[in-house]
Amino acid sequence: MEPTSPMDRVRAIDLARGIRIALVVLGHTPLPAWLNGPLTTFRLPLFFLVSGYAFSWVGSSTATAWGTG
Repeated sequence: MEPTSPMDRVRAIDLARGIRIALVVLGHTPLPAWLNGPLTTFRLPLFFLVSGYAFSWVGSSTATAWGTG
């Protein structure tokens, strides 16, 4: 699989990936309830949404991607 050049990357997706990682890390720290409550509603859905958008089947076989091979 060829590495992605910086010109092919979408900066908004990279920013969203950084934010979602920071939110998941914050979820594993002792935050006050008034701050952690609202973050809980979209922290993991955002993680899965951005991960799914950034995933590529190129270079992957369906057998190994689903763990059956």
